[in-house]
Amino acid sequence: MSLQTELDAWIQKWVNSGRLPCMSAAVSVGGSLVYEGRYGFADVEAKKPLQGNDLFAIASLTKIFTAVAVLQLVERGLMALEDPIEKFVPEFAAIPGVLEKDGSLSPLQRSVLVVDCLRHTTGFIPSPFIAVLADGRPNEMGHKVHQILEESVDNLDMSRKLAKLPLVNQPGQRIEYGVSVDVAGCLVEVASGVPIDEYLSKHILGPLGMDSTIFVQRLTTELEERVVKCYRANLEAWKADANAFWDDGFEGERMRLCTPKEDYVIAAPKVLRPGASLLSTVEDFMKFGRCLLQGGRLASGEGQILSAESVRLLTKDHSTPECTCRPPLHIVNGATEDPADKGFGLTLCVDKGSSGGGFAEWGGIMTTIFWLDPKRDLVALFFSHIWSSLVYPLRPELQRIVQRNVPEKLPGSREIAG
Repeated sequence: MSLQTELDAWIQKWVNSGRLPCMSAAVSVGGSLVYEGRYGFADVEAKKPLQGNDLFAIASLTKIFTAVAVLQLVERGLMALEDPIEKFVPEFAAIPGVLEKDGSLSPLQRSVLVVDCLRHTTGFIPSPFIAVLADGRPNEMGHKVHQILEESVDNLDMSRKLAKLPLVNQPGQRIEYGVSVDVAGCLVEVASGVPIDEYLSKHILGPLGMDSTIFVQRLTTELEERVVKCYRANLEAWKADANAFWDDGFEGERMRLCTPKEDYVIAAPKVLRPGASLLSTVEDFMKFGRCLLQGGRLASGEGQILSAESVRLLTKDHSTPECTCRPPLHIVNGATEDPADKGFGLTLCVDKGSSGGGFAEWGGIMTTIFWLDPKRDLVALFFSHIWSSLVYPLRPELQRIVQRNVPEKLPGSREIAG
């Protein structure tokens, strides 16, 4: 069975069974597409077919662009990964302390560093959809972070408000998935002197020709027509009886259209979140993925958005000795558990102990799946538009299909091109 046949059958089954509203997918090997497919509807109720230029909320895949922006500024000497973040936002020097299990506050053992923002080890209170902290405590203060995101006018305002809250872990101690990369985006704005959307457009999106990648807050009336409708998995039925929910004979509702308050696009906060707010297409994002796989080089071969050394830094395992948490891959695209053989790069899940240049992956809560596989010279993208992606184990199944059908191109090599 070929890659085209197997992926077509798998995607069709998931869409036709009502588990997914749609899927737009592409797999590139050696710079050429070996698979491209679109199934389902951009609007299920209206039976509007999915188009190649339709826009998806890529959610946490936004984080990778912000990490690239940080590394660009590191290359320009405007920032260092080991810089304390109060160098750019002085209010972070006055973080109240670390909230302990008994409710007391302990002093910070060190400053929060730029690198902490990109590997989620800042200790910032996670977003409210993370119900339990890494140490097992309930996330009782997540609503305060949500309130800050809703009320802030820009990323600097958001960061200053966040600095007034205690941390839930010492910096570098544990991975807490939340607003850390949003703060990294604020640092980019301060160091570069321009808003995050302008920075990304000039230094990443523009050079790559990613004309359809835009912050949701910048949507025009014309572009709104291209946004795929947002759907929500029936989490209540899943939680009540996951086995029945999974069964092919399940007769209940597997998904439904999001209400305005649930809709990732309609309900987006005013602030341009550098960790969550981009919309993109599969075609656009493939340009970004290929660029990373080629060590930061543009497709034309003339110029780079990032040096090969910085791309290796992006995909290096930056886990700290004191941090025993695994990267929370279950949050994005349904890995059944957080793998023990994985570490955390700069916003990417990478092979544990990797020195950089190897397999790297991430995704978004709206079911947008991405990975780089240098051994196969491969970029894979699978975009749907359903919250929450943690319900479905899509990623491991798709990776098995792709790896089974695409042989390793460079035996013994694990590195992104230099």
